[in-house]
Amino acid sequence: MTYNLKNVKDLGNIKEVKFEIETYIDDVLSETNDETYLFYYNRSNQIEKIQHKGEKENILENLLPSAVESFKNFAGKLVNDTKINANKVS
Repeated sequence: MTYNLKNVKDLGNIKEVKFEIETYIDDVLSETNDETYLFYYNRSNQIEKIQHKGEKENILENLLPSAVESFKNFAGKLVNDTKINANKVS
């Protein structure tokens, strides 16, 4: 699976992030879907939880360690990237 960033909305301590998800089978693209995640940060701009929009489950508690690390790394870059337009990232 490949996550491609489509856009970001800055909602204060929450970032709403829309991804285009590409699923591959035997290195051939088989499916493309959009998914939106909510990234929740504390006052120190540290990631606290990540949820699929509309769901309550914190995905950081249920993913494989490598996926959790990828999401946390992205979350750190997301909050620290001064080039992010508050409404959209191309």
